[in-house]
Amino acid sequence: MNPALRITPTIVVTEKLKKMKFKSNCSEKCIFRSRFFFIVINAAFLLFPSKILADPENNFVSLEVARAYLKRNPYIIAFYSKLEGQYSHLFKVEKVYMEGEQMTISGPVILSWKENKYRQRTYNLPDSGQVFTDELCGNYHYGYYRPMRAAFPLADLLGPTGGIYNYSSTFWTFPEPEVIPDVNKGYAAWLDQLPDVVKEYCLWWYENASIGPPVFHELIDSVLSIPEGGCRKPPELYVDYNHCPGEGCQYGEWTSLEQITIFDKPNGNKKIGEIPAGESFTAIAGNVYLTPMEVIVKESIEVYDSIGSIVLKPGRKYYVLSNIGEGHSKVWVNGRIMISSDAPYNSSQKWWVEIRTKSGKKGWIFPADYSISGSDYLG
Repeated sequence: MNPALRITPTIVVTEKLKKMKFKSNCSEKCIFRSRFFFIVINAAFLLFPSKILADPENNFVSLEVARAYLKRNPYIIAFYSKLEGQYSHLFKVEKVYMEGEQMTISGPVILSWKENKYRQRTYNLPDSGQVFTDELCGNYHYGYYRPMRAAFPLADLLGPTGGIYNYSSTFWTFPEPEVIPDVNKGYAAWLDQLPDVVKEYCLWWYENASIGPPVFHELIDSVLSIPEGGCRKPPELYVDYNHCPGEGCQYGEWTSLEQITIFDKPNGNKKIGEIPAGESFTAIAGNVYLTPMEVIVKESIEVYDSIGSIVLKPGRKYYVLSNIGEGHSKVWVNGRIMISSDAPYNSSQKWWVEIRTKSGKKGWIFPADYSISGSDYLG
C-alpha cells in the first residue's frame, strides 16, 4: 500500500506522481520517519482515494502543497555551514517551479553565515540582488534531511493533530532579527535601516516564531481553493443521514394528531399504510434530502467543526446544507462539513423519517405534512 496523503475523489485534476531525483543517503535517513508517517497518514486518509499531495515514503511533495506552504512560510535555510569553509544561506522563496523532473525554488538571499567548531555563527548581509536557487527534493525541504530546512518540518504538519497543538517549532534554527549585523539597533525604528527583503523577514519572524506550525487541514484547504472558493463541489442531491433537524428535534415515541400516510421509501410514491389520528408510533431515524445552496461570502464569516475554525473571506464560495436549529446550519466548505451561524436557510430540505407502527409495520413518513406530538422535546 502506498502511504500517500490523498484528497477525496471529486477533484477534477489528476496527476501522475513524478518520482523526483534525490541524494542516495536520504532513504536511509528517512526510513524510520517514513514508516511512522505510513501509519499516521493511512489511519487518517485511508478512505479518501484520489490526488496525491504528499508521499513521505517516496520523498515526494506536490507542487501545489509546496506553493501553499511557501506562500505562508516563504523562508528557507540552505544549511551548509557544518562543512568547513562553507556558508549557510537564509533566503526567501519567490519562485517554485518544475525544471524537468526537479522541483526548484529560488529567491533573494537575506542572510549568510559560517559556523565554527563550537557551532557559533558569524553572520553577513549579502550583496544586493543576490539570488539563491536550489532543487527542492521532495521532503528535504520539510525537515527530513539537511541541507534544506523550512520553518516547520512536514513532520509537524502530518502529525495526528495536523499541527494544531504542536508549538515546539524548529524556529531555533532560524536567525533572530537581533543577530543581523552592520545595523544600529539602539533605537525603536532600527528595522527601517534594513533592505526591504531583510525587513520583511524580521517582521515575519516576530509574527510567526511563537505560533507553531500551520494546521494541515487549513494548508490543504488553501491548496484546493480557487479565488471564488473551494473547487470541490457537493453532490447535486445531498443526503444528511441520521439527522434530526431543529434544536429540539428527537426520535423515539411520537403521536399522530391527524392521519398520516406511510410510504415505502423516502421520496417514494407508493403508499403502504396509514397511522390513525391519536395513535402512538416509533420514529426510528431520519434523513434530510436537499440541494446544496451555493453562497458567495460578502462579509467575512467564521465556520467551525470539532477540529477548529476557519474564516471565509469575501468572494469565497461555500454551500448551505441542512438546518441544525437556533440559526445554525451545516455548510460544505471545499469538502469539509462545518457549522455556520451566518448562513441563509436552505429551503430545499426534505426530512423523511423511518417509523414502526404498533403492529410492527415499517415505512417512511414526511413529517412536514402533518401535526405530530413528541418530535420536539422543547415544544
